[in-house]
Amino acid sequence: MTSKWSATTIGFIIILDISAIEYYDVCMRTTLNINDDLMLLLKEKSQAVNQNLTSFVNDLLRSSLMPIVEKNETFHQKSYSLGEHPGINFHKALNLAAELETEYSIRKMEIGK
Repeated sequence: MTSKWSATTIGFIIILDISAIEYYDVCMRTTLNINDDLMLLLKEKSQAVNQNLTSFVNDLLRSSLMPIVEKNETFHQKSYSLGEHPGINFHKALNLAAELETEYSIRKMEIGK
């Protein structure tokens, strides 16, 4: 990385001109012509979020140019009433299935299959 700089003094004011050259286009300076009304809005908004103008404009451009990623909606399982079944507790469906399988196995053994 190389950089060139020069300093000029005018009275009590020091003007520092730094031009940096970075590899792989990491540092790039571009001039844009922005309308006065937009510039005022940009300055107001950047001050409102306590951000400097350059980073605010960069973030704004980045967010508007990036593709919109849609968030997946939360999955909600629909439930249906099974009605009233006296003697059957559906809260313990696995126990019920095990009991039914046991009864079926016992009947099969009695028949001799």
